[in-house]
Amino acid sequence: MTRVRYALEAFFLGALFLIFRLMPVDVASAVGGAIGRFVGPKMAASRKARRHLQQCLTDMDDAHAKGVIADMWDNLGRVVAEYPHLRYIVANRMTVNGAEHIDAVLASPDKGGVFFSAHFANWELPPIYLHVVKGMDIHSMYRAPNNPFVDQMIHYCRTLRGAIPAWNKSRAGGQGAMKALRAGGSLAILIDQKYNEGINVPFFGMDAMTNPFFVKMAKKFGLPLIPASMVRTKGAHFILNVHPPIHVEGREEDEIIKDAHAMIEEAITQTPSQWIWMHRRWRG
Repeated sequence: MTRVRYALEAFFLGALFLIFRLMPVDVASAVGGAIGRFVGPKMAASRKARRHLQQCLTDMDDAHAKGVIADMWDNLGRVVAEYPHLRYIVANRMTVNGAEHIDAVLASPDKGGVFFSAHFANWELPPIYLHVVKGMDIHSMYRAPNNPFVDQMIHYCRTLRGAIPAWNKSRAGGQGAMKALRAGGSLAILIDQKYNEGINVPFFGMDAMTNPFFVKMAKKFGLPLIPASMVRTKGAHFILNVHPPIHVEGREEDEIIKDAHAMIEEAITQTPSQWIWMHRRWRG
Protein backbone atom coordinates (compact mmCIF):
# COMPACT_ATOMS: atom_id res chain seq x y z
CA MET A 1 0.00 0.00 0.00
CA THR A 2 2.83 2.39 0.75
CA ARG A 3 4.21 2.03 -2.77
CA VAL A 4 0.77 2.69 -4.25
CA ARG A 5 0.38 5.80 -2.10
CA TYR A 6 3.84 7.00 -3.14
CA ALA A 7 2.95 6.47 -6.80
CA LEU A 8 -0.30 8.43 -6.45
CA GLU A 9 1.47 11.28 -4.65
CA ALA A 10 4.11 11.39 -7.38
CA PHE A 11 1.47 11.36 -10.13
CA PHE A 12 -0.36 14.26 -8.48
CA LEU A 13 2.84 16.28 -8.02
CA GLY A 14 4.00 15.53 -11.55
CA ALA A 15 0.68 16.76 -12.93
CA LEU A 16 0.99 19.95 -10.88
CA PHE A 17 4.56 20.52 -12.09
CA LEU A 18 3.42 20.13 -15.70
CA ILE A 19 0.56 22.59 -15.23
CA PHE A 20 2.79 25.11 -13.46
CA ARG A 21 5.45 24.74 -16.15
CA LEU A 22 2.92 25.75 -18.82
CA MET A 23 2.02 28.90 -16.87
CA PRO A 24 4.04 32.14 -16.79
CA VAL A 25 6.08 32.21 -13.59
CA ASP A 26 4.00 34.97 -11.95
CA VAL A 27 0.74 33.15 -12.65
CA ALA A 28 2.14 29.83 -11.46
CA SER A 29 3.45 31.38 -8.25
CA ALA A 30 0.15 33.14 -7.55
CA VAL A 31 -1.91 30.01 -8.20
CA GLY A 32 0.40 27.93 -6.00
CA GLY A 33 0.12 30.51 -3.25
CA ALA A 34 -3.67 30.54 -3.47
CA ILE A 35 -3.80 26.74 -3.22
CA GLY A 36 -1.45 26.76 -0.24
CA ARG A 37 -3.42 29.48 1.53
CA PHE A 38 -6.71 27.63 0.95
CA VAL A 39 -5.59 24.12 1.90
CA GLY A 40 -2.76 24.60 4.42
CA PRO A 41 -4.54 26.30 7.35
CA LYS A 42 -7.08 23.46 7.40
CA MET A 43 -4.38 20.82 7.95
CA ALA A 44 -3.42 19.47 11.39
CA ALA A 45 0.18 20.60 10.79
CA SER A 46 -1.00 24.19 11.13
CA ARG A 47 -1.71 23.69 14.83
CA LYS A 48 1.85 22.51 15.38
CA ALA A 49 3.22 25.39 13.31
CA ARG A 50 1.20 27.93 15.28
CA ARG A 51 2.37 26.44 18.58
CA HIS A 52 6.02 26.65 17.50
CA LEU A 53 5.53 30.20 16.28
CA GLN A 54 4.08 31.44 19.54
CA GLN A 55 6.71 29.60 21.59
CA CYS A 56 9.47 31.40 19.69
CA LEU A 57 7.91 34.83 19.14
CA THR A 58 6.22 35.10 22.51
CA ASP A 59 4.84 38.63 22.02
CA MET A 60 2.73 37.61 19.02
CA ASP A 61 -1.03 37.57 19.64
CA ASP A 62 -3.42 34.96 18.24
CA ALA A 63 -4.71 37.06 15.35
CA HIS A 64 -1.20 37.91 14.17
CA ALA A 65 -0.08 34.29 14.51
CA LYS A 66 -3.04 33.11 12.44
CA GLY A 67 -2.10 35.53 9.67
CA VAL A 68 1.54 34.46 9.74
CA ILE A 69 0.59 30.79 9.38
CA ALA A 70 -1.71 31.58 6.45
CA ASP A 71 1.13 33.52 4.79
CA MET A 72 3.51 30.62 5.48
CA TRP A 73 1.23 28.29 3.52
CA ASP A 74 1.01 30.86 0.76
CA ASN A 75 4.80 30.86 0.53
CA LEU A 76 4.98 27.05 0.54
CA GLY A 77 2.42 26.83 -2.25
CA ARG A 78 4.46 29.29 -4.26
CA VAL A 79 7.64 27.27 -3.71
CA VAL A 80 5.98 24.17 -5.18
CA ALA A 81 4.70 26.13 -8.18
CA GLU A 82 8.11 27.68 -8.80
CA TYR A 83 10.04 24.41 -9.13
CA PRO A 84 9.66 24.30 -12.93
CA HIS A 85 10.83 27.95 -13.14
CA LEU A 86 13.90 28.00 -10.88
CA ARG A 87 16.46 28.85 -13.58
CA TYR A 88 14.30 31.66 -14.93
CA ILE A 89 13.76 33.15 -11.47
CA VAL A 90 17.49 33.13 -10.74
CA ALA A 91 18.27 34.84 -14.03
CA ASN A 92 15.51 37.44 -13.89
CA ARG A 93 13.93 37.82 -10.46
CA MET A 94 16.77 37.94 -7.92
CA THR A 95 18.62 40.81 -6.29
CA VAL A 96 21.78 39.93 -4.35
CA ASN A 97 23.22 41.79 -1.38
CA GLY A 98 26.72 40.88 -0.21
CA ALA A 99 27.94 39.43 -3.51
CA GLU A 100 31.46 40.41 -2.50
CA HIS A 101 31.53 37.45 -0.11
CA ILE A 102 30.84 35.12 -3.04
CA ASP A 103 33.48 36.86 -5.15
CA ALA A 104 36.02 36.36 -2.36
CA VAL A 105 35.46 32.61 -2.60
CA LEU A 106 35.80 32.69 -6.38
CA ALA A 107 39.06 34.62 -6.03
CA SER A 108 40.63 31.51 -4.43
CA PRO A 109 40.55 29.04 -7.34
CA ASP A 110 41.93 26.14 -5.30
CA LYS A 111 39.44 26.51 -2.45
CA GLY A 112 35.69 26.77 -2.08
CA GLY A 113 33.40 27.84 0.71
CA VAL A 114 30.63 26.45 2.89
CA PHE A 115 27.37 28.38 2.47
CA PHE A 116 24.61 27.70 4.97
CA SER A 117 21.05 28.91 5.24
CA ALA A 118 17.59 27.73 6.30
CA HIS A 119 14.19 27.12 4.71
CA PHE A 120 13.56 30.80 3.92
CA ALA A 121 11.27 31.99 1.09
CA ASN A 122 12.31 29.77 -1.85
CA TRP A 123 15.34 28.00 -0.38
CA GLU A 124 16.16 26.17 -3.64
CA LEU A 125 17.42 29.33 -5.36
CA PRO A 126 20.84 30.11 -3.78
CA PRO A 127 22.76 27.04 -5.12
CA ILE A 128 21.26 27.63 -8.56
CA TYR A 129 22.34 31.28 -8.45
CA LEU A 130 25.87 30.28 -7.48
CA HIS A 131 25.99 27.79 -10.35
CA VAL A 132 24.19 29.72 -13.13
CA VAL A 133 25.19 33.33 -12.45
CA LYS A 134 28.52 32.97 -10.64
CA GLY A 135 29.76 29.81 -12.37
CA MET A 136 30.74 28.28 -9.04
CA ASP A 137 31.44 24.58 -8.57
CA ILE A 138 28.68 24.29 -6.00
CA HIS A 139 27.36 21.10 -4.42
CA SER A 140 24.26 21.00 -2.24
CA MET A 141 23.08 18.75 0.57
CA TYR A 142 19.44 17.98 1.19
CA ARG A 143 17.17 15.72 3.21
CA ALA A 144 15.35 13.42 0.80
CA PRO A 145 11.56 13.08 1.06
CA ASN A 146 10.28 9.70 2.18
CA ASN A 147 8.63 9.22 -1.21
CA PRO A 148 11.41 8.17 -3.64
CA PHE A 149 9.36 9.14 -6.71
CA VAL A 150 8.77 12.64 -5.35
CA ASP A 151 12.45 12.82 -4.47
CA GLN A 152 13.38 12.12 -8.09
CA MET A 153 11.12 14.86 -9.43
CA ILE A 154 12.31 17.49 -6.95
CA HIS A 155 15.92 16.43 -7.49
CA TYR A 156 15.48 16.90 -11.25
CA CYS A 157 14.33 20.49 -10.69
CA ARG A 158 16.70 21.58 -7.91
CA THR A 159 19.78 20.26 -9.74
CA LEU A 160 18.78 21.68 -13.14
CA ARG A 161 18.58 18.17 -14.62
CA GLY A 162 21.71 17.02 -12.82
CA ALA A 163 23.93 20.03 -13.53
CA ILE A 164 24.35 20.76 -9.80
CA PRO A 165 25.55 17.79 -7.71
CA ALA A 166 23.21 17.26 -4.76
CA TRP A 167 24.00 14.91 -1.89
CA ASN A 168 21.44 13.33 0.38
CA LYS A 169 22.10 13.87 4.10
CA SER A 170 23.52 10.42 4.74
CA ARG A 171 26.89 8.81 5.35
CA ALA A 172 27.44 8.34 1.63
CA GLY A 173 26.29 11.90 0.94
CA GLY A 174 28.68 13.27 3.55
CA GLN A 175 31.55 11.41 1.92
CA GLY A 176 30.58 12.80 -1.48
CA ALA A 177 30.45 16.34 -0.11
CA MET A 178 33.87 15.95 1.52
CA LYS A 179 35.34 14.71 -1.74
CA ALA A 180 33.93 17.74 -3.53
CA LEU A 181 35.36 20.16 -0.96
CA ARG A 182 38.72 18.44 -1.06
CA ALA A 183 38.76 19.03 -4.82
CA GLY A 184 38.12 22.77 -4.42
CA GLY A 185 34.33 22.81 -4.70
CA SER A 186 31.85 24.64 -2.50
CA LEU A 187 28.92 23.38 -0.46
CA ALA A 188 25.43 24.78 0.16
CA ILE A 189 23.50 23.31 3.09
CA LEU A 190 20.36 24.07 5.11
CA ILE A 191 20.85 23.67 8.86
CA ASP A 192 17.40 24.23 10.36
CA GLN A 193 16.17 20.64 10.68
CA LYS A 194 16.45 18.46 13.76
CA TYR A 195 19.34 15.97 13.83
CA ASN A 196 19.11 13.58 16.75
CA GLU A 197 22.83 12.73 16.71
CA GLY A 198 23.84 16.39 16.56
CA ILE A 199 24.96 19.02 19.04
CA ASN A 200 22.46 20.57 21.42
CA VAL A 201 22.60 24.33 20.83
CA PRO A 202 19.61 26.51 21.82
CA PHE A 203 17.47 27.87 19.01
CA PHE A 204 15.07 30.61 20.08
CA GLY A 205 16.09 29.73 23.63
CA MET A 206 14.98 26.09 23.39
CA ASP A 207 17.09 22.93 23.09
CA ALA A 208 17.69 22.09 19.43
CA MET A 209 19.82 19.26 18.06
CA THR A 210 21.83 20.53 15.11
CA ASN A 211 24.03 18.64 12.67
CA PRO A 212 27.55 20.11 13.02
CA PHE A 213 28.62 18.83 9.59
CA PHE A 214 28.72 22.29 8.03
CA VAL A 215 31.04 23.53 10.79
CA LYS A 216 33.24 20.44 10.63
CA MET A 217 33.73 20.90 6.89
CA ALA A 218 34.69 24.57 7.22
CA LYS A 219 37.21 23.75 9.97
CA LYS A 220 38.57 20.61 8.31
CA PHE A 221 39.34 22.27 4.96
CA GLY A 222 40.00 25.81 6.19
CA LEU A 223 37.06 27.25 4.27
CA PRO A 224 34.98 30.38 4.91
CA LEU A 225 31.65 29.63 6.59
CA ILE A 226 29.19 31.98 4.90
CA PRO A 227 25.62 32.60 6.10
CA ALA A 228 22.90 33.40 3.57
CA SER A 229 19.21 34.21 3.81
CA MET A 230 16.42 34.53 1.25
CA VAL A 231 13.54 37.00 1.28
CA ARG A 232 10.50 36.90 -1.00
CA THR A 233 9.74 40.54 -1.75
CA LYS A 234 6.68 40.22 -3.97
CA GLY A 235 5.31 37.28 -5.90
CA ALA A 236 8.20 35.49 -7.57
CA HIS A 237 10.79 38.18 -6.79
CA PHE A 238 13.54 37.60 -4.24
CA ILE A 239 16.49 39.07 -2.42
CA LEU A 240 19.47 36.86 -1.54
CA ASN A 241 21.38 38.27 1.42
CA VAL A 242 24.93 36.91 1.72
CA HIS A 243 26.42 37.76 5.10
CA PRO A 244 30.06 38.08 6.19
CA PRO A 245 31.75 34.75 7.03
CA ILE A 246 31.57 33.43 10.58
CA HIS A 247 34.97 33.08 12.21
CA VAL A 248 35.70 29.39 12.87
CA GLU A 249 39.42 29.06 13.56
CA GLY A 250 40.21 28.08 17.14
CA ARG A 251 36.54 28.02 18.19
CA GLU A 252 34.38 25.18 19.50
CA GLU A 253 31.65 23.79 17.28
CA ASP A 254 28.82 24.77 19.62
CA GLU A 255 30.04 28.38 19.72
CA ILE A 256 30.01 28.56 15.93
CA ILE A 257 26.56 26.97 15.70
CA LYS A 258 25.32 29.50 18.27
CA ASP A 259 26.38 32.30 15.89
CA ALA A 260 24.72 30.48 12.98
CA HIS A 261 21.49 30.12 14.94
CA ALA A 262 21.58 33.82 15.81
CA MET A 263 21.65 34.74 12.11
CA ILE A 264 18.76 32.40 11.35
CA GLU A 265 16.72 33.66 14.31
CA GLU A 266 17.16 37.26 13.17
CA ALA A 267 16.06 36.45 9.62
CA ILE A 268 13.02 34.49 10.86
CA THR A 269 12.02 37.31 13.23
CA GLN A 270 12.12 39.82 10.35
CA THR A 271 9.94 37.70 8.02
CA PRO A 272 8.32 34.96 10.13
CA SER A 273 5.84 33.95 7.43
CA GLN A 274 8.70 32.87 5.14
CA TRP A 275 10.02 30.06 7.35
CA ILE A 276 8.54 26.57 7.79
CA TRP A 277 7.17 26.43 11.32
CA MET A 278 6.06 22.77 11.04
CA HIS A 279 9.60 21.43 11.42
CA ARG A 280 10.19 19.23 14.46
CA ARG A 281 13.12 21.44 15.30
CA TRP A 282 13.23 21.21 19.08
CA ARG A 283 13.86 18.38 21.53
CA GLY A 284 10.64 17.00 22.98
